Amino acid sequence: MSTSPQYTLKSQDVYKFTLQTLAALPLDMPGVIHPQDLMRVLVFAAASRTSVHQACEQLERAPSGPTVLRTLAQQLSDLDELEAHVNAMLARLVPKGLGKRGCRIALDLTALPYHGPVDEAHQDEVCRSKAKSGTTHFFTYATAYAIVRGRRYTLALYRVRAKQSMDHVLRTLLERWVTLGIRIKLVLLDRGFYSVRVIRDLITAELPFIMPAVKRGKKPTMPGGPTGTYALAAEKQGRWTSYTLSNAQDGSVDFALAVVCHNTQGKRGRHQREALLYATWGVSHRSLNWVRTPYRGRFGIETSYRQLHRARIRTSSRHPALRLLFVAIALILRNVWVWLHAEVMAQPRRGALKLRPELLRLDRLLIWLVMEIAKHYRLLRNVPAYRDLHERALTFGIIFNY
Repeated sequence: MSTSPQYTLKSQDVYKFTLQTLAALPLDMPGVIHPQDLMRVLVFAAASRTSVHQACEQLERAPSGPTVLRTLAQQLSDLDELEAHVNAMLARLVPKGLGKRGCRIALDLTALPYHGPVDEAHQDEVCRSKAKSGTTHFFTYATAYAIVRGRRYTLALYRVRAKQSMDHVLRTLLERWVTLGIRIKLVLLDRGFYSVRVIRDLITAELPFIMPAVKRGKKPTMPGGPTGTYALAAEKQGRWTSYTLSNAQDGSVDFALAVVCHNTQGKRGRHQREALLYATWGVSHRSLNWVRTPYRGRFGIETSYRQLHRARIRTSSRHPALRLLFVAIALILRNVWVWLHAEVMAQPRRGALKLRPELLRLDRLLIWLVMEIAKHYRLLRNVPAYRDLHERALTFGIIFNY
């Protein structure tokens, strides 16, 4: 088999593929804005990391920003329907054979600030949390990623409502995994899921999992301390131990706790022996070093979130549907990028495909989208001014030669 590429991936083809993929969004508004015009504005805003207003101002012959936002707000009245469409689109970009052998699933939460008083109509959509970015109110989204040989596919998106428990979020995402037919080998969770209900549900479903254990009890600096998981975190020798997590309302649950010790080696400016605590089930037959290794792979989900924000439309809107739509577009653009690498650009070879991420970074794909949309609308190339640039440049000794 020849190892040299036989085809060429062009920016215009990527642009058309992206627009065709996003065409499944419920944005058909006859007589107001042509769906393709609307989609081009949204993709341009996402790829250039600007707001819808700024995108419309930079593109000649594009619809106005207020018209676009008003039309979107009127069209996207059913949040459940929008969320269902988004999950169906994410599923389309997941390879068919992804779940045959089983894969590792990573769960995490991302919170977008909600500034200002919470409108009565938004009470159920806005979650309260610790103060961050000048607010204690957030639009919160849970995402599930499949980790397969260096590729991370977004499998599902779920908008977390106010006062919803994490076990409800977990069960909803589990139902979507079943729909996709994906066999799960291991679940990697953020410490935000550390609770009696979540751990009990995972054990009942017989899903092996790893998540950081939250430190509780008396700290070492307190009289009589350390106690609880703080005492385990103070140990210098790694070991497996059984642990019972209790809650007055939810009862208790038993699981295997891995105490994984390692030397910090100057990382984060620290030179000491450190103990990491992991709540686990179904993996206690593994070595302690093995437990830490797959969980470190989960940190790739943080990279995925950074990539999400690099392709997310900027907005100060407090409209839940607009926020959900803008997050969805960013996730779909990222899934398109991952799909292109796995299905089009990867080099075939025995055993597994060889990915070539250096050929098409996410930033390059976003630049391609901006270029192609600019060809259609033309970027605004002049603005009003009160003085002539040529005359003012002469005062600096600069002469324009065309």
